[in-house]
Amino acid sequence: FTITKPPNTDGIVSFGSVAEQLVYEIQDPGAYHCPDVACDFTSVKIEEVSKDKVRVSGGRGLPPTDSYKVCCTIPDNFAAISMMLIVGHDAVAKARRTHETILGRARKILQEINMEDFIETRAEALGAHFDPNRDERDATEVVLKIGLKHKDKRAIGIYNREAVCAGVSFAQGTTGFGATGVSGKTSEVLRVFSLLVPKSSQTCEVVVGDKRFSVEVPTQGGFAGSASSSVRPVPAQAPVGELERVPLLKLCYARSGDKGNCANVALIARKPEYMPVLRHIVTADLVKKYFARRVKGSVERFDMPGIRALNFLCQDALGGG
Repeated sequence: FTITKPPNTDGIVSFGSVAEQLVYEIQDPGAYHCPDVACDFTSVKIEEVSKDKVRVSGGRGLPPTDSYKVCCTIPDNFAAISMMLIVGHDAVAKARRTHETILGRARKILQEINMEDFIETRAEALGAHFDPNRDERDATEVVLKIGLKHKDKRAIGIYNREAVCAGVSFAQGTTGFGATGVSGKTSEVLRVFSLLVPKSSQTCEVVVGDKRFSVEVPTQGGFAGSASSSVRPVPAQAPVGELERVPLLKLCYARSGDKGNCANVALIARKPEYMPVLRHIVTADLVKKYFARRVKGSVERFDMPGIRALNFLCQDALGGG
C-alpha cells in the first residue's frame, strides 16, 4: 500500500516518519499478535516513491493464537506528578534539597495524624543530564519533577500544601509554573492487568439496535512461532579506518513505546551502510547497561532488516506499568 498526504498541508511523509511509526509500541516484530492474525514485520520494506509519498510492502500474516488477550484495569491507590522550576548555581543540588525538605515535613505531619508513609516517591531534575546514569552538577536551570503515590489522596495534598512556601522561603530562583509552589493534580491510578482467555470460551456477536447476531469466527489458532527466529540479520561489523565519535542520532532514527511494564526502543539506520556498525556496537547488553537505573528486567534485541532496524524490548522497565 501507499502512504501520502493532501498537498499543501503540514507534516512529512518519508522513510523515517513511516518507519518510526511502524516500530512504535511493538515487542517482537516477528509476532505482533492481533485477534485474527499474527503479523510479521521483519521483512517489511519502506520506499520513498516521491515527495511525501511512501510505499510499504513485504508484511506477512501468520496464523493467530487460540487465545484472546484481555486488558483489565484495577485501582492502584492515588498518584500525582508536579513540577517546579529552579534556576541559578547548584540547581540540581537545590532541587533535590527542596524535595527532601518538603517530603520530610509532609512525612512528619503524616506520622502526627497516624497516616502511613508514601508508597512511592520520585524526584528527577529534568535538564540536568542526557545520560540517565549520571548527573551534570554544573546545570544552572532544571525542572524538578516530583512523583508521589499513596493510598489516601489527602497525603498528597499535605505535600502540595507544604510545597507552597518553597517559592518564597527556599532557595532563590524557585517557582512553580503559573504560580508559586506545586499544583499537581491527584488522580486514582488504574493499573493494567493483562491475561489470556481461550477463544473457544467466547461467543462473538454483532448488535444492531435491539437485535443480536451470532458470528462464527475461527478459534483453533495455529500460530507455530515467531518469524524472528528465522530472520537473517545484516552481519555486524566493527568500524575500520579513521574513526570519529558522533552522537547516535547522526546514524539512526529512533522511536520508543510502552506496553504495560515493558518498553521498546527501536533504532532505524539512516543509511544502509550504517547498519553493520550499529549491530556491532548497539547490543542488548549495552542497552541494558545504559538504562540500568530504569530497566530492572532483561533486554532482548530483534532484527528488522527490511527497514534496517533494531528493536530492543526492555522488560520490567516502567515501575510496574
